Amino acid sequence: MRILVAEDEADLGRTLQKALAEDGYAVDWTQNGAAALDKACATPYDTILLDVMLPGRSGLAVLAALRERGIRTPVLILTARDGVDDKVRGLDVGADDYLTKPFALTELLARVRALIRRASPDPVSELAAGPLVVDTCARVVRHGETVIDLTARAPWSRARRSTITSTTIARTPSRTSSTSSSPRCAVSWGPT
Repeated sequence: MRILVAEDEADLGRTLQKALAEDGYAVDWTQNGAAALDKACATPYDTILLDVMLPGRSGLAVLAALRERGIRTPVLILTARDGVDDKVRGLDVGADDYLTKPFALTELLARVRALIRRASPDPVSELAAGPLVVDTCARVVRHGETVIDLTARAPWSRARRSTITSTTIARTPSRTSSTSSSPRCAVSWGPT
C-alpha cells in the first residue's frame, strides 16, 4: 500500500513518514502543494494525507484539482483549522476524512486503514498457499491452526531499499519457529 503525505512541517512530515512506514506502508512525502499534485497525478496512491496550508498550492486547491481530473484516491485532510466551516469546506471539495492537529498517531493510522478498507473494491484479507494463510487485516500468519509468530524483524529487513529474494532468505542464518511442527513452515527470523 502506497501513501502520499503532503505536509510542510518537517518534524511532523518525518514523524508521519516513519509511523506509516512502521505500519507497513510505502510512503512518499512532499512539503509543497504543487509537488503533491504532480505526484498524485503520476502515481497511483492508496490514500493521500494532505495538509491544507501548503506552500506552492494550498491543500484544498490540490484536492480540487485531483477531483477535477477524476482522481478518486481517498484523501485525509490534516490541518490546524478546526472550525466547522473549515471542515465542511474540506469535505465539500472532496476530502474523505478530516483530522485536526494535534492528533494521536494511533487515530491517524486507524483512519488511514478505514479509508483504504472503504476504497478497496473487493477486500481480500486472507491469502492462502496450501495450509499457510496470511491474514493481512489481522496481520497474522497461520499454518493450519498454528499461529506463527512474526513479531521479530527478519535480519534482511533492516537493509534499506533492498529487494528480498528467496536467495537472500536462504542465505540468512535461521532460527526455526518453535511453534512449527513441519519443516515446510519453518520461519527464518533474527534473534528476538
